[in-house]
Amino acid sequence: MILCIEKFKIKQWYPYVKLVGIAAAAGGAVEMILTKPKVAATPVNTTNSDGNSSKNVLPLSMETLGYLSLVGNTFLMALTIILQKKLIFGNKKSRWKDLPIFVTAYTYVFGTMFMGLSSVYYYSQPSVFVLPQEAWIGLVYAVFVTSSLCYLLLSWANLHISSSIVTAFWPLQV
Repeated sequence: MILCIEKFKIKQWYPYVKLVGIAAAAGGAVEMILTKPKVAATPVNTTNSDGNSSKNVLPLSMETLGYLSLVGNTFLMALTIILQKKLIFGNKKSRWKDLPIFVTAYTYVFGTMFMGLSSVYYYSQPSVFVLPQEAWIGLVYAVFVTSSLCYLLLSWANLHISSSIVTAFWPLQV
């Protein structure tokens, strides 16, 4: 509605329901952040160059960085859905219009490239990439169900319904 992709019909009831839902979700998120108990930063065990173990405290700014990353992720994914609707599915001349699975696949290709580039930072710490045996089932579920399948379903839904409804169901992916 803000980007004028969808018209706000004053005489109908459902745009108001959307606005109430968006306001409730945003208000709930703000309330959760503002009313959570203030906890000191989590101590982390580290080993000094002398071989002695010490506890360092992560700065609270790491928590703030996490919140900013979540807001940035939400904003960019909503922008992806809106641009996908406008440039691909809303464009009659687009050859990708009827192929939401390929749109999703290309999105994943770029996402995979950037994740691969960011993992280079941990290349010197191979222990970061070691998973316990029990974690593999959860990892497979997270990759194939909550990521791949949900992105596909959201792209398919974006082909058929408005972007605001698709982004309202975005927590499905999370």
